[in-house]
Amino acid sequence: MIELVLLIFIAGSIAAVIKILRQIIAERKCASDFEIGKFYNGSLKQNDTAYRRFIAHLGICEKCQNRLHNFQQGDDLVDHLTSNSD
Repeated sequence: MIELVLLIFIAGSIAAVIKILRQIIAERKCASDFEIGKFYNGSLKQNDTAYRRFIAHLGICEKCQNRLHNFQQGDDLVDHLTSNSD
């Protein structure tokens, strides 16, 4: 009986570790330009898993931070060019 309880506990622990490892791997994967654009435009819902994954990844990835910054600069350039063309 004790062996069965221990086996169930170990299996549950292994499943929890696997779940955590999958989350870590997902957070380390860089976002696509499409995902960055959706985030920048406010299309990702804050209670959505994709939003939370993006935010967590953005906190650790300088490359994606720079890519998001480039999206912002692109908008600044468009605003500048359209405001001067009037």
